[in-house]
This record gives sequence, structure tokens and C-alpha cells, in this order.
Amino acid sequence: MPQLRDRGLQDDVWLQHDGAPAHFALSVRDVLNERFPGHWIGRGSPTSPAPLPWPPRSPDLTTPDNSLWGIIKGRVAARRYKNNEDLRRVVEDAFRTITPKML
Repeated sequence: MPQLRDRGLQDDVWLQHDGAPAHFALSVRDVLNERFPGHWIGRGSPTSPAPLPWPPRSPDLTTPDNSLWGIIKGRVAARRYKNNEDLRRVVEDAFRTITPKML
């Protein structure tokens, strides 16, 4: 949240949560309503049931699952790693190559 606020993006971001039962708790929805008023997608969101229901695992809404992770995996899986720190560095480097246009 601080990074979104600092970049002036908080009002432009829509949060899509995964629909896990724990995320449907009233306390979670209260926080989402406070921090993303009218801008979150998931079970019990202010946008569902009107105007359209937003399924939490809709393939057209989960671009990271369909594209981003494939790009990252392709860059990271190209070699073997000696330790977790080496793997972490390569994963972070791979994410740094993702441009806003790609997203």
C-alpha cells in the first residue's frame, strides 16, 4: 500500500484476491473496502453481484498466472542453482526485466 500511495496509483489499482475462504472473512473485506473502495474483485466485493459477478479465478483476469509466471519461469529455469540465495537473485533480476508495457 505505501508504494502504491507513494506512486499515486492507489486509486487506479484493482485488487483481485484469490477467493480463499479465509479471504472472505468480514474483517478482510472491511480492509479491502477501506483500502480499495469499489476497486477489488473477489467473493463479496462491492462490484459483485452488480453490474457483473467477478469470479475470483477467472482466467481472463489472472494474467500473472497465464503470462507473467511463464516469462519468469523461462528465464529462471534455464540453469541450475547452487543455493537459495543464487536462485533468489536470479528471480529478482528476472522480475526487474518486466516492463509496464509487458504487464
